[in-house]
Amino acid sequence: MGILSFIKFLSCCLFLGQIPGQEVTEGTIVELHNPAPPSNENDPPPIWVQLEGPYVDLDMRSPFGAVFAAPYVAEDTRLVFRLTGLNDDQSGVPRDVAINVIDTGPVVRKLNIDGRSALDPELHPQSAEIVLQSAGHLYEISYSPESGELGSQISELESIARVASLTDARNGPEYGVNTNGSAIYFNATSDNGTLQFFEARRFGGAYEVRQLSSGEFDRINQLPSQNPTALTTHLAYATRETDSPFGGGWISYADTTAPNADIRVTPVRPGYAGFRWIRGTSKFLTTLASGPDAGQVLLVDAETGDQRVITDDDGVKFDPYGWYAPEFGGNLALHATTDLSNLRIYRDSGAEFFEPVAELDPPVREGPRYVQSAEPFVASDGRSFISLTLKDNPGSVFSDVTNSQIWLYGIEDGPQRFTLRCDNGAANVVRHEAEVVSGTDQILVYYNVLQPSGLIDLMLCASGLPP
Repeated sequence: MGILSFIKFLSCCLFLGQIPGQEVTEGTIVELHNPAPPSNENDPPPIWVQLEGPYVDLDMRSPFGAVFAAPYVAEDTRLVFRLTGLNDDQSGVPRDVAINVIDTGPVVRKLNIDGRSALDPELHPQSAEIVLQSAGHLYEISYSPESGELGSQISELESIARVASLTDARNGPEYGVNTNGSAIYFNATSDNGTLQFFEARRFGGAYEVRQLSSGEFDRINQLPSQNPTALTTHLAYATRETDSPFGGGWISYADTTAPNADIRVTPVRPGYAGFRWIRGTSKFLTTLASGPDAGQVLLVDAETGDQRVITDDDGVKFDPYGWYAPEFGGNLALHATTDLSNLRIYRDSGAEFFEPVAELDPPVREGPRYVQSAEPFVASDGRSFISLTLKDNPGSVFSDVTNSQIWLYGIEDGPQRFTLRCDNGAANVVRHEAEVVSGTDQILVYYNVLQPSGLIDLMLCASGLPP
């Protein structure tokens, strides 16, 4: 009989001949050892294959076994491996090994930048970089897809005017993408004192910065399209004009090649109904503020100018966001907040209006319940999730809030829904702007925390959710 196969992790060896399974924590380096090597050097060595659990990358370059990193998991998860290709004289060797990967929960740490505030991080959709603002300046910083830690290379866009505060601009710097690559779009004060849009595009190690829009009224809350197949980038935004029905301005959009050609869509509703681009397209969603379809979601194609109302159910929808959901055959889905605290999920079933399929209540009985900054993402296992902030006040800036939490939601309705709080759990902390990226091993969540001193920390939550 051959030597019992065994698994070794860290500095310990666990023999699995008569043991049905062993436990390791997520991220642990695990070795699956073969029995004695083949007696005939011309015979191929036995090979480990995976039978159950989320896929792991088995490194079998050594003839004596295989090595893998235990995956990051959202709950305790069982992996099963089988040793194949044994010789006849090794027939008594146990062939199957079970490994139970223990979920250790999210890991939260602070990523301060030399004691400076790091406000409203935005993640590059194509490379491992973050753009953020601090003390009125913009910074672009690399990060590690494996650990989420920030790199040492910090590029400051020193040639620009001071960027507008979030209280005035309603949004920080954002990445836009077209066939020519990416650029950063932000609000700054123009020569006549109005807030206008600027573009920063990097060429080599330098940034070329130019003012895009101009005029006698403010243009704020810019969101650029991220469509790598489009020839130009479009901006959706709000204007501050007094001729709208509510006196607050208009939700509009424009091509960045003609940034002053405001195409009005709907008046700005008091409280902001919001607008979001559908990633990979030149289409965005917003909520109509007036007319017979007030409160319903509008789909706007910025390239063709087409507009279509796509919901007809009860309730005013805020902050609609669309994505292509594997759960619905890859068709377009959207979520929107209702009553400022619930998330309603819709899918495109081919009918005139999208079909409501779920109503997601906040998972907390007491405390913050207002949903803000909800964004969908799809993990590698084909499941859709939503990142968001729960707040004790529906306001969108730091000064509106005294207590808030960072969460990840699944989109299933009912008690089986996945929910994960992705912060350190401390009460009465002002948290803001959850931003998600798929790291090498797990979903990484960046967000801000406002300290009593006024310093704004950049926080990282390593969620443990597979990327």
